[in-house]
Amino acid sequence: HAPAAAAAAAGSPRKSPTAEALPAQTISKVMRLDGSLRIMYIVDARKLKANDKVIISPPFEIGAEHPGTYRVIINPSPIKARGGPTFKNTGGLGNVQLKCEDRNEGTISFRVFITDGRQNSLRSELSRGPVDHDFANGSVCGLPVKSQEWDFNKVVDAPSKTFSVCLDIQKTAPS
Repeated sequence: HAPAAAAAAAGSPRKSPTAEALPAQTISKVMRLDGSLRIMYIVDARKLKANDKVIISPPFEIGAEHPGTYRVIINPSPIKARGGPTFKNTGGLGNVQLKCEDRNEGTISFRVFITDGRQNSLRSELSRGPVDHDFANGSVCGLPVKSQEWDFNKVVDAPSKTFSVCLDIQKTAPS
């Protein structure tokens, strides 16, 4: 039972949603054993080949510790191109941001990773962060510039034509 104990210590989810079961433009939330909250945003991968300049998730709430309405924002990487950067002309490269649509105070800490959304996936990028941000100081935050770029095409699930952006919202330590 050592692997199960190690997985629990690492904060494995109790039950993980997968892209196989969820359509694109879906948000799912799972409370993890370590007390963090995993937000999984399933994205239509066809947008990576389109001239979209931004991908925006449906609104979601994080919980009582961080009241308000949030969205995941995915932007193409900045490049010099006619008409500006799009997912098509960046080859599916981009960055992930978290936006709070309400005035909110208090620091939130989160990690970001991308995956094909399948359980026990081998198509996943290691999580990056944590990012600590107080939304009273700005409504949008993301990873530091040196670690913000993702190649979303690396994690596309071919059968569902989706990929997943995951945020692990860390439990706030008691003051």
